[in-house]
Amino acid sequence: MAVSSLGGGLAIRQAEPVAGRRLTDLAHRWSDPLAVGLTALLAAIAAFLLWTLLTDPMYRSSLGNDREIYAAAVARWNEGQPFYLPEQLAGAYEIQTGHVLYPPIAIPAFELIMAIPPVLYWAIPLAGIVAVITIHRPARWAWPLIAACCAYPWTPMLLIAGNPSLWITAAVAAGTVFGWPAILVVIKPSLFPFAVFGIRHRSWWLAAAGAICVAAAFGAMWIDWVHVVLNASGWRAGPLYSFGDAPMLAIPLVAWLARRRPSTHRRLHRSLQTA
Repeated sequence: MAVSSLGGGLAIRQAEPVAGRRLTDLAHRWSDPLAVGLTALLAAIAAFLLWTLLTDPMYRSSLGNDREIYAAAVARWNEGQPFYLPEQLAGAYEIQTGHVLYPPIAIPAFELIMAIPPVLYWAIPLAGIVAVITIHRPARWAWPLIAACCAYPWTPMLLIAGNPSLWITAAVAAGTVFGWPAILVVIKPSLFPFAVFGIRHRSWWLAAAGAICVAAAFGAMWIDWVHVVLNASGWRAGPLYSFGDAPMLAIPLVAWLARRRPSTHRRLHRSLQTA
């Protein structure tokens, strides 16, 4: 009996690893096709949303709308007029097209990107984001997550409208390679957590010091910005009004977290420094 029991126990213990290996092999066999299929589905949804926004008359008018708003705000500022509209400072108001909620530190960035020709305004950040994702070569399990961020309804809206979040996403992407560009997220304070991941780089701290100096140059205008944010009402009002942009900014971060060669960005950084 003892020998029989011992033999049965050994058989069970030997069968368990075999079953485990089979399950592991099965998971590996189906994980990649599942990831690719889910990515294709989500990418198709994102493409459909973009197509709808570009072809539906109700949404087509939003093409480049945000870009025009901030270009007009910069033009006012350059002409010596207030960056924020008078009704935003007069008291409670409901957010309407044309209202600017960005802090003063965004003005220098807007001066640069709003001067870029319209085609390049979209092409440069999109090319940068795609390039960084290509550099990181994220594992296949991350592909559906990246596609889901693209298919999130607000992401195509931001893209079509030419919202500065497109450039902020490009800054986050560049930050995964160089560190310091991530500090540019501060032009949308509610998204600041996306900036701090670059804190491990010395260049990030230097950029942060520069950002503080630029911010200080606007002095009392920061008080106006606080009033603008607190006076605002509407579905996108409040200190966290930009939190819906987070899925777009998460695209390069997911690629970075799922990178196959963790040292890729370091090798690229060294090669650029020695070029």
